[in-house]
Amino acid sequence: MRLQQALQALQASTPLAYNHHALKDFQCEWEGPKVGHEELVEKDGVMVYQQAVMWLVSGDERYAANAAGIIDAWATTNKRFCGKNAPLEAGWAIASFARAAELLKHSWPGWAGSGVEGRFMGWVDALLMPQLDHEMLHRLPLANWQTTIAECKAQLAILTGRRRLWDEALAWWHKVFDAYVKPCGECGETQRDLFHSQFGLGGLIQLAEMAWQQGLDLYCYQNSRLFTAMEFHAFITNGGKPQECCYQLKGIGFLPCGWEVGYNHYKGRMGWEMPQTAKMLAAHRPEKYVFHWGLGTLTHYRTAEVLHTQRPPAPA
Repeated sequence: MRLQQALQALQASTPLAYNHHALKDFQCEWEGPKVGHEELVEKDGVMVYQQAVMWLVSGDERYAANAAGIIDAWATTNKRFCGKNAPLEAGWAIASFARAAELLKHSWPGWAGSGVEGRFMGWVDALLMPQLDHEMLHRLPLANWQTTIAECKAQLAILTGRRRLWDEALAWWHKVFDAYVKPCGECGETQRDLFHSQFGLGGLIQLAEMAWQQGLDLYCYQNSRLFTAMEFHAFITNGGKPQECCYQLKGIGFLPCGWEVGYNHYKGRMGWEMPQTAKMLAAHRPEKYVFHWGLGTLTHYRTAEVLHTQRPPAPA
């Protein structure tokens, strides 16, 4: 039933007739012009992944062609990418674009020989990589910016096989995790608001899943502290207030930031009970796709139950 609902929701929000919103000039500031955010991140960044997933679940090549068309349109149209928020915007969008490209590369015959991947990476290397490598990232507090960009670089590394990008992604992941996630599960942005702390956690969770698929277990890092952080923030989303939070909680609400992915690992693969996360997800399924997170109900819900995994005890 859950999977059927998730599929129906995806079908309803993924039109076969879709026109891209590629822009020649992109400029997003902290204060001032925000030209291109909606077009790149909230429209085409969401739709490129949804179209790719719809191709996989339906077998209709028109969805695959739509996804490839969105990628190619931005790669060939955009000539300027700037602004103080540009590094984060690039991370949000390219994580989704690269994830969609990876799905197409290994499932759609039309990808091979199309030249889309070459044009896409040409655009990324010329305009986006300077943003993903921006020196600002070393001055800002270690938080959701760096986890987003770490996930983005990991996705690009998997698409292209570039080891340097993978190593950089892992280095950022560990650096942010050590500074961001406390032993109790509280994050560096929990006091700021729950939305941004979910942004940060989402990048950590989704990169951990990519690493797992590459044979590296980040989920167990620091005594599986990511498990603790998920339960901590799910408790807040469910209306609770942890004793560690001696401040007013703000921005309380659910975002599909890797929750199903992490739950599938800890509950599905490991067999560890996550009562707060389970309660929260039950109230918000199916997940939609936002920025570069989501659709987890369709892609991960109960999938680990078919695996025969040795299950260690949950962390104390």
